[in-house]
Amino acid sequence: MSNQTLKSSIDIIGIFDSTTFEQLFINARPMKADIIENSKLMSHPVEDGTIVSDHKVIDPIKMTLPVILTSSDFKSIYSNIKQAFLDSTSLIIQTRTGSYLNMVISSMPHEETISIFNGITINLSLEQVKIIKPTTIINPKNAKNADTVNTGKQKNVKTNESLAISILKGLAS
Repeated sequence: MSNQTLKSSIDIIGIFDSTTFEQLFINARPMKADIIENSKLMSHPVEDGTIVSDHKVIDPIKMTLPVILTSSDFKSIYSNIKQAFLDSTSLIIQTRTGSYLNMVISSMPHEETISIFNGITINLSLEQVKIIKPTTIINPKNAKNADTVNTGKQKNVKTNESLAISILKGLAS
């Protein structure tokens, strides 16, 4: 990676914007990354009473990232982190073991006390977000899913095409 991608060789954890791939919060120092990758086994009983697991659902990745802000401009870095939190900015977290995509800051608790260093520590919590765009059915295949507005009595009108199809079916049988 170039010097622009990672600020220094000390950076083993990088926070990047998902759309621009630009490194964010360069002067914030992540101390470690606690990564939680879980799944759920779907289990159900069968006729003889035993429990069978036949499916596994992978949960969204969760991550805790303690970050130290020690530079003289820690207020502006904090402001940038808070704006990413408020905007639900999609982030990529790069660690030694891999890249974690679509991560969003879910909480950012911090404590401000009198300390030796002029800065603060923020415990960022991130969670993977999978956005699913719903699809709309314009012409449902099943009549049960059609519009339920009461349109009154309707005449059964056969078009020439439907009449021709029913005549052809009658001839074929």
